Amino acid sequence: MKSMFLAVTLLAACASAWSQVNTVRPTLLTGPEAFGESLPQAQEVVQLAAQHGYNGVSLGIGIERMADPNNVDLSGVQAITHAAMQAGLKYICWRLDVDVPNNQLWADACNGGAIWPIATRPPSGAWSRIAAIWQQTRDISAAEMTANGVDPAKGLMFVMVDEPGIGGVGGPSLGPWSTSGFYYNLFLATGDPTWFTVAFPAELVGAPQGYIEPGFWTMLRGIRNLVKFGCKTYCVSFEGAEAALPNEVASVTGPDAQWVYANTYGFAMNVFGPNSRRTFDSISFTFTRANLTPVQEAAAWKTRLDKLLAMVRVNPILVNKRVVLTEFNVSTGRLPDLADYFPYREEILKQAMSYPNVDASMIFAAYSTDPTTASMQLFNRVVTNGVVSITPVGSNAVGPAYLNLVP
Repeated sequence: MKSMFLAVTLLAACASAWSQVNTVRPTLLTGPEAFGESLPQAQEVVQLAAQHGYNGVSLGIGIERMADPNNVDLSGVQAITHAAMQAGLKYICWRLDVDVPNNQLWADACNGGAIWPIATRPPSGAWSRIAAIWQQTRDISAAEMTANGVDPAKGLMFVMVDEPGIGGVGGPSLGPWSTSGFYYNLFLATGDPTWFTVAFPAELVGAPQGYIEPGFWTMLRGIRNLVKFGCKTYCVSFEGAEAALPNEVASVTGPDAQWVYANTYGFAMNVFGPNSRRTFDSISFTFTRANLTPVQEAAAWKTRLDKLLAMVRVNPILVNKRVVLTEFNVSTGRLPDLADYFPYREEILKQAMSYPNVDASMIFAAYSTDPTTASMQLFNRVVTNGVVSITPVGSNAVGPAYLNLVP
């Protein structure tokens, strides 16, 4: 009897310890920017996160819409932090970018009136203004957390710059509407490398897609050096594509990159399921989705993440760094039936929650904003005559049902 009592006690202790380990991991719902017209949606995401079992949210601050460097509005940061604390959430991650508006007001204030050629690579004169915005974001959010009894050193996180490689969200734009894209298209049309050096720094000539130019790290160091976070920061969100990732990782080099990572907690990764999304039949000209069960899909996702992390850790600057998953989900092209999406997301989320050496998992994204996207979001948001309706994607109510493990 005594031995049985001891065994039960040990099992209870182990279960309690396991629960404590698993309940402290941030599992966040991503949403839009807490700025301007998208602020109401960001507030909705806070409520959705609380209602459906997540313990935090990941949002942008809208720096690319802050049109006047002398009149920066960060009221949304305070509003969202307050709402999150009132809703019982424990974690907030702010996405910090550098792509301030490349307009005349910023040019006059920071660059002698000259608009810079690449919007996502502001000149050194703008770095202190960007750093001040980052610092204010930290201070406002931290103060609101503290007022609500949450330690910002534990509950506040930052990820600096999303996908900064060529062709990435935070990289030099290749779109025809951008300055860099215009000259890059001239380079493609003529083959004249002169146009490439106008579009991008000369150091990028001959570089493959995914390359992060050394000037990026100099810029990021110049900004990061001016900010006192006092909480966990991660840099950068790598684009989790097998083709681009090795080039992104290989370009994390030099004293500036080393300094940046010495002053951050780790790196971030955007990763979805395996790349082979679907099979194309050249005879019938039809696409067939991969017929995987939810558990198989989750296992395939884990296998892919293992591969990607191994690619990152070949870089000595990154080998011992922690990681956060800033965007993860499952692609529509990998599901046999979109109506059964819920169990697939559940299994992938379980893997992410329990993944070793992952500090936080942020599921992408709260809303289905683009019907042509290859990645599934969680909710459809429709506004009819000013009335907002939000419904889950798929035939099942959005869980996650098992997230009672998360406080």
